[in-house]
Amino acid sequence: MKKFFFALVVTASVVACSTPETKTADATTQDQVAGSAKSDTLNQAEIATKLKGMEATWNLSSLDKDYGAKVINDILADDFYGTSPKGEMNDKKWILSNLDSNQTEVVNGPMSVHFYGSNFATVVGSHISKDKGKDGKTFTKHHAWTDTYMERNGKWQCIASAGNSSIEVIK
Repeated sequence: MKKFFFALVVTASVVACSTPETKTADATTQDQVAGSAKSDTLNQAEIATKLKGMEATWNLSSLDKDYGAKVINDILADDFYGTSPKGEMNDKKWILSNLDSNQTEVVNGPMSVHFYGSNFATVVGSHISKDKGKDGKTFTKHHAWTDTYMERNGKWQCIASAGNSSIEVIK
């Protein structure tokens, strides 16, 4: 029995000592993969912050028609396409030609960014705006939207958008 136990210990020791390079290579490979994933996660966090900032700027740009046109022209891709809260299909040209500055206040709500590759993401969010109608009455709009962004040639731009809103009249 002692000889059997001794043989088992020696065999286990030989096997353990004969494979250290494989274990080291596996550990190194795993560290490289983990490091790459960490790098991607950090990069995505930075991009998510950038996209949320772009969204916030876009929402606030409606307070000034001229400033809004500059912001929207930069954020929207030339081939942008979307739907308005009323269900109207629109492109970048339509949005730029239908800007108004009747909003008196905009409060950005929560936003969430989801990545679907290294250059493709959606931003889902909301904001509340106070507007003044043609009749002079003030009303509040609650907006919820999903915007799709793509990075092209190092620049993130919105390529598609869909949203809805509800209106409350404030007298």
